[in-house]
Amino acid sequence: MSAHCIAIDATGVLVQAKDKCRRGHFWVLVADRDHVLFRFTPHHNQDGPKAFLRGYKGYVQADASNVYEKLFRTEQVTEVGCWAHGRRKFFEAMTSDPQRATAAIGFIQKLYAIDKATRELPPSRRTEQRRMAAEPVLAAFRVWLETEDLLALPRSPIAAAIGYALNQWTALTRFLEDGRLRLDNNRSELELRREAVGRKNWLFVGSKDGAEWNATIVSLIASCALHGIEPWAYLRDVLILLRTWPPERVIELAPKSWKQTLENTDARQRLAATPWPRAPAAAPS
Repeated sequence: MSAHCIAIDATGVLVQAKDKCRRGHFWVLVADRDHVLFRFTPHHNQDGPKAFLRGYKGYVQADASNVYEKLFRTEQVTEVGCWAHGRRKFFEAMTSDPQRATAAIGFIQKLYAIDKATRELPPSRRTEQRRMAAEPVLAAFRVWLETEDLLALPRSPIAAAIGYALNQWTALTRFLEDGRLRLDNNRSELELRREAVGRKNWLFVGSKDGAEWNATIVSLIASCALHGIEPWAYLRDVLILLRTWPPERVIELAPKSWKQTLENTDARQRLAATPWPRAPAAAPS
């Protein structure tokens, strides 16, 4: 909840039921470079994001889905848009209107080039440099969008792409405010692939409780990957420590804190006192 920016996305999943499978949803929240959190809800509506982020103050990066309207309207969060979604819509218009689609994608590519060129700068310096370089591109792109919006065939793919960019313009240009903000929401989409790939193998979850446990375990595994921790050994040690670990210090067991926790004499002593040998663990073949 102290993260500077949280990226959020969702995907559907089948939940086993008596007559036929119901549809639920997995959500992912990526909090800076600290945590990857998965959550499950039976429904894909506005209540989920609002509940996950109740009380959060900061930036939230998401696509333009209406499930986030209540979150942005009632919580103290600032919406950050996704240029990858905007670019995707112009790609979809390439077959029907290649000239306009190519022009729009060209503008967006310039923004990504600027973003890449300033990536290694300190945040304050990057904010200044990226803004100076990107503002003229955005100004020209906005003029182009408004002009072509009057000329594009209504309800055509290119009109939809132009409309998306204009409607989301404030959120899409939010990255100018802070050099730490990303141009797109790709990081949450990439993390969400863990559930999407898993879903192809196990097809459905056995129950709502099963989905929630799935989200808990995948949260830990994804956060391990974020911090370069081997998840098999991590889960083994955490489950050993958890039984006697002080509840008020549970955050020390999170992947973000794990390397530091293992340097703690208390943690080493607790692990050494267990009857199970701490041989280096590896994933089963």
